[in-house]
Amino acid sequence: MTRPVRIVAALGLVALAFVVARTEPQEELSFAPFAVRVDEGELGEGRDLQAVVDEVLLADEVALGSWTGETAGVWLVVATRMATTENGSLGYATLTVGERRWTASTRPGLPAMSSASLDPGLPMAGSFFFELPADIADDPGARHAVVRLAQDSDARLRTVVETEVDLTAIPHEAFAEVATKERITW
Repeated sequence: MTRPVRIVAALGLVALAFVVARTEPQEELSFAPFAVRVDEGELGEGRDLQAVVDEVLLADEVALGSWTGETAGVWLVVATRMATTENGSLGYATLTVGERRWTASTRPGLPAMSSASLDPGLPMAGSFFFELPADIADDPGARHAVVRLAQDSDARLRTVVETEVDLTAIPHEAFAEVATKERITW
């Protein structure tokens, strides 16, 4: 091979490497969860998770078993049914409103879904609780908030079930008494 041909070939390989590097997916995309988007009341199913958001409401104060939750803000109560299909885990949920994100509160303790042991084929029903600012409904993203149900906080390359919620249109109660988590059948 002559020298000019080698130089052109080397430049071509450098250009090809540049194109490959620029078109490679970003890390957050290559490890993103497999989102199954469903409406409220609809069962979302993936390889390792089955879940449904049955109901959402806002409340100034909530009671769950012997626990009473007071807050300076407002509680978002998300009633769900969940089960894993492969491995056992704990229930996990997040709420995204615009650019802000919350994880479900652990304040309610053992009767809440955040402490539910999810096992393959043994669904649980219960509620996740999110402690939010009192003016959350005024947030520009409140009309398109997203509840994400998962079997772990590390959802990379796993199924998550997402339900869009309009926080400006859901019921807002002064007090809500919520049922404790329990084993159910689909």
